[in-house]
Amino acid sequence: MANEDFNKLQGELSEDESLLFEIFIDPVAYDRSTGSLVGHATPFYKSISQVLKTLLPDMSQVRIQSAIKGLESHGLVGHLSSPDYEALRHDKGIRLLQNKLTEKGKAHAQRLASTSEYLL
Repeated sequence: MANEDFNKLQGELSEDESLLFEIFIDPVAYDRSTGSLVGHATPFYKSISQVLKTLLPDMSQVRIQSAIKGLESHGLVGHLSSPDYEALRHDKGIRLLQNKLTEKGKAHAQRLASTSEYLL
């Protein structure tokens, strides 16, 4: 990713989008940094929306979904705002959020990791 493309994209991300993007880069590390609010798998079912709401209790569902749609529109994450967002799945704990970055998202994450802006 070219420097100017990276800077432009980074400047276009809202605070909420940046926070969610950092979560999607390494959800396990983010969960650990919050005291493992989500933790590991259980024998129950959970949705991506439930996992995100647990991680971000002070952020409304509307704000979370808006940030996800923003990340999707920038091409950084896969189609999370689709029905999959609310779909119940076997609870894998925080691992439900893994592998959601697109190739562009992975490239942006790699570039972000080389800057001081990366918080995790």
